[in-house]
Amino acid sequence: MINIPSELKKAIEADDLVLFIGAGLSWNLQNTDNEFLEGWDKMVKSITSHLITEGYITDELKQICDALEPIETLKILEKKGISKREIGGFVKHYFTLRGGNDFSFHKKLFSLSTKIITTNYDKAFEKAIPELQEIKAYKGKDYELNRVKKDSVFLFKLHGCIDGIDSMVLFPSDYDGLYDDKGREAEHALHTLRILISNKTFLFIGTGLGDPQINGIFKEINRIQGIYDQEHYIITDKPLENSLNFLTSIKVASYKEIPEVIDQLLEIKQAAEAKKSSQEKMLSDQLKESEKEIDSLTKKLSKVQNENERQLLLLEREANNHFNIGLKHHLAGEYLDASKEYKAATELKPKSSETYNNWGSALSNLAQTKSGIEAEALYKESFKKYYQATQNKPDLYDTYYNWGNDLTRLAQSKSGVEAKALYRESFEKYQQAVQYKPDFHEAYYNWGNALSELAQTKSGVEAEALYKDSFEKYQQAVQYKSDFHQAYYNWGTALSELAQTKSGVEAEALYKDSFEKYQQAVQYKSDFHQAYYNWGTALSKLAQTKSGIEAEALYKDSFEKYHHATQLKPDDHKAYYNWGNALSNLAQTKSGIEAEKLYNEAFEKFQQGIKNGGDFYNLACFYAVRNKKEEALKYLERSLSRRDVSVEIVEKDKDWDGLRDDSDFKRILSNTKGL
Repeated sequence: MINIPSELKKAIEADDLVLFIGAGLSWNLQNTDNEFLEGWDKMVKSITSHLITEGYITDELKQICDALEPIETLKILEKKGISKREIGGFVKHYFTLRGGNDFSFHKKLFSLSTKIITTNYDKAFEKAIPELQEIKAYKGKDYELNRVKKDSVFLFKLHGCIDGIDSMVLFPSDYDGLYDDKGREAEHALHTLRILISNKTFLFIGTGLGDPQINGIFKEINRIQGIYDQEHYIITDKPLENSLNFLTSIKVASYKEIPEVIDQLLEIKQAAEAKKSSQEKMLSDQLKESEKEIDSLTKKLSKVQNENERQLLLLEREANNHFNIGLKHHLAGEYLDASKEYKAATELKPKSSETYNNWGSALSNLAQTKSGIEAEALYKESFKKYYQATQNKPDLYDTYYNWGNDLTRLAQSKSGVEAKALYRESFEKYQQAVQYKPDFHEAYYNWGNALSELAQTKSGVEAEALYKDSFEKYQQAVQYKSDFHQAYYNWGTALSELAQTKSGVEAEALYKDSFEKYQQAVQYKSDFHQAYYNWGTALSKLAQTKSGIEAEALYKDSFEKYHHATQLKPDDHKAYYNWGNALSNLAQTKSGIEAEKLYNEAFEKFQQGIKNGGDFYNLACFYAVRNKKEEALKYLERSLSRRDVSVEIVEKDKDWDGLRDDSDFKRILSNTKGL
C-alpha cells in the first residue's frame, strides 16, 4: 500500500482533483498500422522516415536527426521550413487508433476524476468515454475552453488533437507560442490552464520528468504555486529534482504499480461517495446533466435562424442557467440563494417539476436550520412546492418521499392532535411514493420510522397497531434492500419498545425478535456500535423480568454486547453506564464475594462513563442501591445542581427506595425544587 498524502485525499473527497495525463498512458496503444505509439522518440523518427519518403529530407539528415533528442530534431526540421502542413496528414494517421485497444485504464481514471488534461494528441479518452468527443477543449475551441473553467466534466487537450492539426503543439515554436502567451488562441488556452492550476489539485500520471513537452507546464505550476500555494502531485519511480520541489511525489517502484495506486485512490473516492447523502448524489447528477443541457442548447442556438425559435431556446437556456446556479448554491448549503435561483427558473419554465422539487428541498434544508414559527413557515412553503411539482408530474415519487419526510420533521416539533395529523399526512405521501416506485426501500424505511415515532406518543391498542404497521414497513424495506442495516436496527428498536409495554411470554417473544434484528444489523455493518448498545440494553431489560440461571445468562450476553459497543466507540459513556447498571442488577441477585466482584466491575464502568464525558447520576444510584448514603447523596446533589437529572426522575427512580424517607434525601430534593 502506498502512503497517500492527506491533501490529495481531501481533493479526491471534494471532487477537486484534475488528472494530468502524459504520453506514458498511450505507450502500449496501437495505431491503424498496428504500431505501438510508445513515446516521442519513436514518433519523431517516424516523422523523419515519412519526410524521406516524401522527399523533404535526405538520408544523411535523417541519420543526424536519429542521433539527437526528439526536440532537437524538431528544431532542425523547423529551421528547414518543415511545418505541420507537410507532416499534418502523417501525424493524424500515426495517432489514429485501431479497433481492439484496451481502454479499461482510461475508464478507471475517468471514474477517479471526470476532469482530465492531457498532452496526448490521440483520442484514447474519446474512445473510452464517447461523451468527451463532443465537449473536449483545445486551442482554438473558445466555447469549450470557457466551459472547462467551470464544468465538472471536461477533457482539455492542452497540446491539441488530431481532429485539429493547427491546434497541435509540436514544433519548438508552438511550445514558445503557447507558454509565452503568443497569440489570442494560445493565451486563452494558457489562461484556462492557469485557472485550473490555482483552483484545483493536479495529479500527474505517465509524464516523464525531463520531457521537454511537459517542462512548460511545470514552470507554470511553479510560478502560480508561489502565489496560491496549491498542492500538486506526481506518480513517479524517480526521485524529484530540486527544480521540481513544488510537486509532491507519490513514489512507486516501477510504472507497473500505477494501477495499484489508482485503485487505492478510487477506494478513497468510493468511500467519499458512499458518505454522500442521497440528496447530494441527486444534486450532483442533476448538475452534470444541467451542464450538458446548457451546452446542447447553446449549440442549437448557433444553428437556428428563426427569431421565434431562437427566443424560445434563449428562454429555455436562461431557465437552465438559473437551475444550474441554484444547484451549485444548494450543494454549497446556501439554501436561500438556491431558492431564489429555483424561483427564477420556474418563472421562465413554469412546468419544471424537477425545479419545484428542488425548491421544496432547499426550503426544507433551510427549515432544518431554524426553529419555531420560522421553521414551520418554511416547511409549509416546501409543501406548496412539492404540490406544484406533483401537479406537473403526478408520478414524481422522489417528491412524495421528500414531502413525507418534511411532514414527519414538522410533526416531530408538535404534539397531540397536531402532530398526529402531520404524521398521518406523511403516511399518505410515503404511500404515494411507493405506489409509483414499488421497490422504494428508503420510503418504506422512513414510513416505518414515522409510524414508530407516532406509536411512542400513544398507548395500548393504538400504540401496538402503529408499531405493528412499522414492522411491516421495515419488512418491505429489507425485502427490497436485504443489507439495509439501519432498517434492521430501527426494526429491532421498535420491537424492543413494544416489548416494554408487554409482559410474560408476549414480551419475551418481542425481545427475542429484536435480538434477531440487531444480529442482522451487525451482520451487514460489523462496526455498528449503536446496534450492539441497543442489543445489550434489550438483553438487560429481558433479564430483569427473569431470575436465576436464565437471568444471569441474559445479563452476561448483554455484557458482551456492551463490550462490543465500547470497543467500536471507546467514548460511549451511555454504553458504560448501561453496562454498569446491568452488572449492578446482576450483583443484587448475588451475595458475598461474587456480588462484591460484580459491584466492583460496575463501579469501574461508571467511572469510565464519567471519564468519557458522562454525568454522576448513575454513580449516585449505584451507591444508593448499596446503601452507601453519604456517597449516594454527594453525587445526587452534584447531578441535580448540574441539571444532569430532574427531581421528578429521582422521585420515580426505584434505586432511591431505600432512602425515600431519609431527611437528608428529602432536603436535597426540596432545595433543588426551590431553585
